[in-house]
Amino acid sequence: MIKKFLHSFRYFLLGNLREVRLSKHFSEIIIKYKSSNNLNILDYGSGFHPSVIVYTSKILNENEIVANISCMDFYNEEELEKLNKLYRHINFSHLTNVENKKFDFIIISDVLHHIGIDKIEEIKILLAKLSKLTDFVLIKDHFEYGFVSRTLLRFMDFIGNYKDGVSIPKSYFNKKSLSSLMNDLELEKVHDVKKVSLYKNIYFPFSLKKFQFIHLYKR
Repeated sequence: MIKKFLHSFRYFLLGNLREVRLSKHFSEIIIKYKSSNNLNILDYGSGFHPSVIVYTSKILNENEIVANISCMDFYNEEELEKLNKLYRHINFSHLTNVENKKFDFIIISDVLHHIGIDKIEEIKILLAKLSKLTDFVLIKDHFEYGFVSRTLLRFMDFIGNYKDGVSIPKSYFNKKSLSSLMNDLELEKVHDVKKVSLYKNIYFPFSLKKFQFIHLYKR
Protein backbone atom coordinates (compact mmCIF):
# COMPACT_ATOMS: atom_id res chain seq x y z
CA MET A 1 0.00 0.00 0.00
CA ILE A 2 2.80 2.42 0.99
CA LYS A 3 4.82 1.52 -2.11
CA LYS A 4 1.86 2.16 -4.42
CA PHE A 5 1.23 5.49 -2.71
CA LEU A 6 4.89 6.54 -3.07
CA HIS A 7 4.87 5.59 -6.75
CA SER A 8 1.76 7.70 -7.41
CA PHE A 9 2.97 10.53 -5.17
CA ARG A 10 6.37 10.73 -6.89
CA TYR A 11 4.85 10.84 -10.36
CA PHE A 12 2.21 13.39 -9.29
CA LEU A 13 4.85 15.60 -7.67
CA LEU A 14 7.78 15.25 -10.08
CA GLY A 15 6.40 13.77 -13.30
CA ASN A 16 8.95 12.39 -15.77
CA LEU A 17 11.13 15.51 -16.03
CA ARG A 18 14.11 13.69 -14.47
CA GLU A 19 13.94 10.94 -17.08
CA VAL A 20 13.57 13.40 -19.96
CA ARG A 21 16.50 15.54 -18.85
CA LEU A 22 18.76 12.56 -18.11
CA SER A 23 18.08 11.05 -21.52
CA LYS A 24 18.99 14.36 -23.13
CA HIS A 25 22.33 14.41 -21.29
CA PHE A 26 23.06 10.77 -22.08
CA SER A 27 22.21 11.06 -25.78
CA GLU A 28 24.27 14.24 -26.18
CA ILE A 29 27.33 12.54 -24.66
CA ILE A 30 26.88 9.41 -26.75
CA ILE A 31 26.50 11.42 -29.95
CA LYS A 32 29.63 13.41 -29.15
CA TYR A 33 31.86 10.39 -28.47
CA LYS A 34 30.41 7.71 -30.74
CA SER A 35 32.71 6.06 -33.27
CA SER A 36 29.92 5.00 -35.65
CA ASN A 37 26.17 5.28 -36.22
CA ASN A 38 25.58 1.68 -35.20
CA LEU A 39 25.99 1.30 -31.44
CA ASN A 40 25.67 -1.41 -28.84
CA ILE A 41 24.65 0.15 -25.53
CA LEU A 42 24.17 -1.53 -22.16
CA ASP A 43 22.10 -0.02 -19.36
CA TYR A 44 23.52 -1.84 -16.33
CA GLY A 45 21.11 -1.97 -13.40
CA SER A 46 18.29 -0.64 -15.54
CA GLY A 47 15.51 -1.35 -13.03
CA PHE A 48 11.82 -1.93 -13.67
CA HIS A 49 10.98 1.47 -15.17
CA PRO A 50 13.58 1.95 -17.95
CA SER A 51 12.22 5.29 -19.16
CA VAL A 52 15.64 6.96 -19.39
CA ILE A 53 17.11 4.42 -21.79
CA VAL A 54 13.86 4.32 -23.79
CA TYR A 55 13.97 8.11 -24.25
CA THR A 56 17.71 7.98 -24.98
CA SER A 57 17.16 5.36 -27.67
CA LYS A 58 14.45 7.51 -29.25
CA ILE A 59 16.73 10.57 -29.39
CA LEU A 60 19.55 8.52 -30.92
CA ASN A 61 17.19 7.10 -33.55
CA GLU A 62 16.02 10.62 -34.38
CA ASN A 63 19.68 11.43 -35.06
CA GLU A 64 19.93 8.47 -37.47
CA ILE A 65 21.88 6.34 -35.02
CA VAL A 66 21.01 2.66 -34.74
CA ALA A 67 21.10 1.89 -31.02
CA ASN A 68 21.05 -1.77 -30.04
CA ILE A 69 19.99 -1.52 -26.41
CA SER A 70 20.52 -4.14 -23.71
CA CYS A 71 19.17 -3.76 -20.18
CA MET A 72 20.40 -5.89 -17.30
CA ASP A 73 19.31 -6.20 -13.69
CA PHE A 74 18.30 -8.82 -11.12
CA TYR A 75 15.21 -9.80 -13.10
CA ASN A 76 13.40 -13.07 -12.56
CA GLU A 77 11.89 -15.03 -15.45
CA GLU A 78 8.43 -13.51 -15.06
CA GLU A 79 9.82 -9.97 -15.05
CA LEU A 80 12.00 -10.68 -18.09
CA GLU A 81 9.03 -12.01 -20.05
CA LYS A 82 6.95 -8.96 -19.16
CA LEU A 83 9.67 -6.40 -19.98
CA ASN A 84 10.71 -8.05 -23.26
CA LYS A 85 7.07 -8.01 -24.40
CA LEU A 86 6.53 -4.41 -23.31
CA TYR A 87 9.74 -3.03 -24.86
CA ARG A 88 10.29 -5.13 -27.96
CA HIS A 89 13.17 -2.99 -29.28
CA ILE A 90 15.22 -3.60 -26.09
CA ASN A 91 16.83 -6.83 -24.93
CA PHE A 92 16.32 -7.44 -21.21
CA SER A 93 18.38 -10.09 -19.42
CA HIS A 94 19.81 -11.01 -16.04
CA LEU A 95 23.05 -9.41 -14.86
CA THR A 96 24.89 -12.72 -15.11
CA ASN A 97 24.60 -12.54 -18.91
CA VAL A 98 27.06 -9.66 -19.21
CA GLU A 99 30.10 -11.89 -19.66
CA ASN A 100 31.86 -12.08 -23.06
CA LYS A 101 29.90 -9.25 -24.63
CA LYS A 102 31.14 -6.00 -26.17
CA PHE A 103 29.50 -2.59 -26.00
CA ASP A 104 30.28 0.87 -27.30
CA PHE A 105 28.83 2.45 -24.15
CA ILE A 106 27.85 1.07 -20.76
CA ILE A 107 25.52 3.28 -18.72
CA ILE A 108 25.53 2.91 -14.93
CA SER A 109 22.87 5.31 -13.72
CA ASP A 110 22.22 5.66 -9.97
CA VAL A 111 23.41 2.11 -9.34
CA LEU A 112 26.76 2.25 -7.54
CA HIS A 113 25.50 3.88 -4.34
CA HIS A 114 22.94 1.08 -3.99
CA ILE A 115 25.75 -1.48 -3.94
CA GLY A 116 27.07 0.44 -0.93
CA ILE A 117 29.86 2.99 -0.97
CA ASP A 118 31.41 1.11 1.96
CA LYS A 119 31.73 -1.94 -0.33
CA ILE A 120 34.41 -0.23 -2.38
CA GLU A 121 36.19 -3.44 -3.38
CA GLU A 122 32.94 -4.85 -4.77
CA ILE A 123 32.44 -1.65 -6.78
CA LYS A 124 36.03 -1.85 -8.04
CA ILE A 125 35.58 -5.43 -9.23
CA LEU A 126 32.36 -4.50 -11.02
CA LEU A 127 33.80 -1.43 -12.76
CA ALA A 128 36.99 -3.28 -13.70
CA LYS A 129 34.90 -6.02 -15.31
CA LEU A 130 32.54 -3.68 -17.13
CA SER A 131 35.27 -1.34 -18.37
CA LYS A 132 36.87 -4.27 -20.20
CA LEU A 133 33.66 -4.79 -22.16
CA THR A 134 33.26 -1.27 -23.52
CA ASP A 135 34.92 1.79 -25.00
CA PHE A 136 33.17 4.15 -22.57
CA VAL A 137 31.57 3.90 -19.13
CA LEU A 138 28.91 6.54 -18.51
CA ILE A 139 28.21 7.02 -14.80
CA LYS A 140 25.39 9.03 -13.23
CA ASP A 141 25.45 9.19 -9.45
CA HIS A 142 25.36 11.47 -6.39
CA PHE A 143 27.83 13.51 -4.38
CA GLU A 144 27.38 14.09 -0.67
CA TYR A 145 29.04 16.91 1.26
CA GLY A 146 28.36 15.94 4.87
CA PHE A 147 25.60 14.81 7.21
CA VAL A 148 22.88 17.18 5.95
CA SER A 149 23.39 16.39 2.25
CA ARG A 150 23.57 12.66 3.01
CA THR A 151 20.27 12.84 4.90
CA LEU A 152 18.58 14.73 2.06
CA LEU A 153 19.89 12.24 -0.51
CA ARG A 154 18.60 9.33 1.57
CA PHE A 155 15.18 11.01 1.72
CA MET A 156 15.23 11.47 -2.06
CA ASP A 157 16.23 7.82 -2.53
CA PHE A 158 13.39 6.72 -0.27
CA ILE A 159 10.83 8.65 -2.34
CA GLY A 160 12.28 7.42 -5.62
CA ASN A 161 13.19 3.81 -4.89
CA TYR A 162 11.40 2.37 -1.86
CA LYS A 163 8.40 1.55 -4.03
CA ASP A 164 10.58 -0.89 -6.03
CA GLY A 165 12.04 -2.62 -2.99
CA VAL A 166 15.48 -1.09 -3.54
CA SER A 167 17.65 -0.70 -0.44
CA ILE A 168 18.27 2.87 0.70
CA PRO A 169 22.01 3.72 0.84
CA LYS A 170 23.69 4.79 4.07
CA SER A 171 26.18 7.06 2.29
CA TYR A 172 27.23 8.38 -1.12
CA PHE A 173 30.38 9.30 -3.00
CA ASN A 174 32.23 12.49 -2.26
CA LYS A 175 34.49 13.99 -4.89
CA LYS A 176 37.66 12.70 -3.25
CA SER A 177 36.46 9.10 -2.86
CA LEU A 178 35.23 8.94 -6.47
CA SER A 179 38.47 10.37 -7.85
CA SER A 180 40.50 7.88 -5.80
CA LEU A 181 38.36 4.99 -7.05
CA MET A 182 38.79 5.93 -10.69
CA ASN A 183 42.52 6.49 -10.29
CA ASP A 184 42.89 3.00 -8.81
CA LEU A 185 40.99 1.59 -11.79
CA GLU A 186 43.04 3.70 -14.25
CA LEU A 187 39.87 5.06 -15.80
CA GLU A 188 40.24 8.47 -17.44
CA LYS A 189 37.44 11.00 -17.14
CA VAL A 190 36.80 12.48 -20.57
CA HIS A 191 33.50 14.26 -19.96
CA ASP A 192 32.03 15.87 -16.86
CA VAL A 193 28.55 17.29 -16.42
CA LYS A 194 28.52 19.18 -13.13
CA LYS A 195 25.52 20.35 -11.12
CA VAL A 196 23.01 18.44 -13.19
CA SER A 197 19.51 19.97 -13.19
CA LEU A 198 16.88 17.23 -13.17
CA TYR A 199 13.95 18.92 -11.44
CA LYS A 200 12.26 22.30 -11.34
CA ASN A 201 13.68 24.68 -8.72
CA ILE A 202 10.50 24.58 -6.62
CA TYR A 203 11.02 20.89 -5.84
CA PHE A 204 13.53 21.14 -3.01
CA PRO A 205 15.64 19.11 -2.19
CA PHE A 206 15.33 17.20 -5.48
CA SER A 207 16.34 20.33 -7.39
CA LEU A 208 19.74 20.68 -5.70
CA LYS A 209 22.09 20.45 -8.68
CA LYS A 210 25.33 19.88 -6.77
CA PHE A 211 24.05 16.48 -5.61
CA GLN A 212 24.05 15.12 -9.17
CA PHE A 213 26.94 14.31 -11.52
CA ILE A 214 27.41 12.62 -14.88
CA HIS A 215 30.90 11.43 -15.86
CA LEU A 216 32.15 9.63 -18.95
CA TYR A 217 35.21 7.42 -18.49
CA LYS A 218 37.47 5.44 -20.76
CA ARG A 219 40.33 3.09 -20.06
